[in-house]
Amino acid sequence: SAMRRDIASHERDCPGPLLPCPRECGQTMYSLQLSSHEARCPLFEIRCPIGCGLIAKRAHMLDHEQECPWRLCACANGCGEMVRFNQFEEHTATCIKQQVECPNGCGEVMAREMLGDHQDTCPEIVESCVRECGEIMPRRLAAKHEAVCPNFLVDCPKGCGQKHVRNAMPAHAKMCKGARRHRSPSSLRGPKPESAKKTSVQFAPARPAPHLRSPSPRVTEPA
Repeated sequence: SAMRRDIASHERDCPGPLLPCPRECGQTMYSLQLSSHEARCPLFEIRCPIGCGLIAKRAHMLDHEQECPWRLCACANGCGEMVRFNQFEEHTATCIKQQVECPNGCGEVMAREMLGDHQDTCPEIVESCVRECGEIMPRRLAAKHEAVCPNFLVDCPKGCGQKHVRNAMPAHAKMCKGARRHRSPSSLRGPKPESAKKTSVQFAPARPAPHLRSPSPRVTEPA
């Protein structure tokens, strides 16, 4: 009958009875609209879209996203990295742009990325004596240390022109005769000798050798 046909048609198209929102948001809807209503119902519970795991009513989720510990934040030091809010302290401990004080105690403040260059000039960095005397001191005391370093080269106090390490200079100075003075050639000669006395030497007349003498005349006696 016509009535049965109308009932069948109505059952196919009927959205169902009007029902209040089961989460008491105040809205009413047909039963067929309940599933679509949940996608926008302010009291429907959803999981944090940032990923922290919190489940809260949709009406409160926007506020949560502003304070979610997993929300991404730009590094306040200006390094350009995006960091989770709950990891910002950990990031700051290694951030290259974080302002830090010199670990050597000189008091200078700089970006962490500049610490390496600062080590080359920091006056408080501890170094061993460059002359290997064994002393260890802050760099700012290196010049003062030279005045007492036993391995520092010093000039002979007697003016001989030689240099020795300070530790060996007392032994050198004890034997050093000082600077050599320039002496004139005349001073290099000994005392002027006395004039030799002139003596006359008389020679006896030479006598001819025996074999050169004239033979004596022989005298013949008369018979």
